[in-house]
Amino acid sequence: MPNLFRSLVFVPGNNSRFLEKAKSLP
Repeated sequence: MPNLFRSLVFVPGNNSRFLEKAKSLP
């Protein structure tokens, strides 16, 4: 999901949320 990666790059402040989503992914 390239969109997810773009979101995390665009939202560095939400590192916690990005980490949680990244854990969900394989």
